[in-house]
Amino acid sequence: MADRPIRILHVDDDSAVREVTAALLARVGYEVESATDGQDACDKIALCSSPYDLVITDYLMPRQSGLELAKLLRERDFPGRIIVFSASLGESDIAEFLEIGVDAVVHKGTSVSTLLTAVRNAIAP
Repeated sequence: MADRPIRILHVDDDSAVREVTAALLARVGYEVESATDGQDACDKIALCSSPYDLVITDYLMPRQSGLELAKLLRERDFPGRIIVFSASLGESDIAEFLEIGVDAVVHKGTSVSTLLTAVRNAIAP
């Protein structure tokens, strides 16, 4: 991953969250693309010519939730990392995400540095 910029796909149905998060991640040097829900993310992953290193996904979204997306990516042996970034997470939701192998769960509303730390930890060799 060190030979090229880290590629991140940020998945969220809220356009304001997508824009702010993409700007934040781009400012610290990541290459960021966005998707509106899990189905849109699957389409982008299938069509991309250069693989994503990390998917950051919301939980509750139309068409396909973040949980459904994460399960599908793990079933398809997606080689990248997955971070769940959501405000709608109960203890059982977090446990289910961790059980399927997401790399981190970050609550929306935490500090920017918390999200950036989770990203750095997820993509660390």
